[in-house]
Amino acid sequence: MPGEKRSHQRTVGAAVTIAAGALASYGACALPAFQKHLQSYLAIDDRAYGFLFSTWGLGTAATALVAGVLVDRKGPVRILRGALLGLGLAMLLMAASGRLWLLLAGGLGVMALFQTFFSTAANVYLVRAFPGRPRRMLSLNLAVTSGVAVILPALAAALLNVSQRMPQVSFGLILHAPFGLIACALLLARFLYRREPLAAAAPPQAFGWRDLMLPRPTLALVLLTSVHAVADSTLYVWMPRYLGSAAFPSCPIAPGLVLSACSLAYLVSRSAMVLVPEHRGRRAFLVAPGMLGGAALLAGILSRSFFVTVAGYVLGSLIWSAEYPAILGAIADQDSRRFGTASAVVSFVTAIGTFLMLNGVGLLVGGLGEVQMWKALLIPAAGFPLFSLGATLWLAAHRDGIPRGE
Repeated sequence: MPGEKRSHQRTVGAAVTIAAGALASYGACALPAFQKHLQSYLAIDDRAYGFLFSTWGLGTAATALVAGVLVDRKGPVRILRGALLGLGLAMLLMAASGRLWLLLAGGLGVMALFQTFFSTAANVYLVRAFPGRPRRMLSLNLAVTSGVAVILPALAAALLNVSQRMPQVSFGLILHAPFGLIACALLLARFLYRREPLAAAAPPQAFGWRDLMLPRPTLALVLLTSVHAVADSTLYVWMPRYLGSAAFPSCPIAPGLVLSACSLAYLVSRSAMVLVPEHRGRRAFLVAPGMLGGAALLAGILSRSFFVTVAGYVLGSLIWSAEYPAILGAIADQDSRRFGTASAVVSFVTAIGTFLMLNGVGLLVGGLGEVQMWKALLIPAAGFPLFSLGATLWLAAHRDGIPRGE
């Protein structure tokens, strides 16, 4: 049956998309877990450390807006194939970067450039392939990525342990070899897509900058999404550095394991979101998670206790992770045919914000010193309550923008 064949192809395509996206997240998930060893290997200070990861924002900003329009115009399948090629080549560059930290930073930037195309096209592919279930499919995609992110920081910690116990296994080997292996997998994955267009795809049209103009209600949701993403990304990079710093007498739990615990919290939360019916909790998921999760994190940081900080970060992750798929689903509900453009604008604003925040925190840490680093982390931590406040104001101004659930 043609209908069954098309459904099977879309299911396979969705599985390949989700799996490839999870693999492509290795660099962003694993590198922060190496923290001090990475700084020592590359011979860089905290300011350079912040800049290293902020190149991700530069790469994203370079193509984010164009990516959204191209996905909406050309369809997601063609963009996915090209993005996987770029991601594979960028990871090969990182595998060969050695101790040249600027080359590694450049590889991160190039990888982010193609990751923008990939993630935008992946979201559009899932939304179009499974219409009527945008929040649940996006939650599934995020849940799988979170599941992989549980493993990767713990794997990084285990590799560090192997490197320390076995002199023949150098840090350079455990840093660069995984990039080469993942590059091969991504380059092979691009051949698994069929060229059959999705039924909901828009007909190909010429690129137009006016297509970037979004309605004000949608643009407001896009800005709120970016507030969440900037806070989340900044904490993921700097929290391991903080936990392993002189701010605490000792570091009884490896920072990589803390990142794994946070990713596990994301996995649990977003897996639960997959099971929640699409019409339930549309408003509540936009307001409550950021306020409650942000409060838990702020309390942990202000405690100045290692274990309370870790507990606040993990608990906060469990709570606030529910709001991201909820707001993406809300954006898709506003106009599913322009969801690619909206996703790209999210990526662009997030990239600029993350670049500024990562470097800003690095400058603050350099000025405050390790003992006072907690003051710098309060800034990104405040992003989650700020998100909830903005969502509350948006719901008050657009009472019919999101229907009330049962």
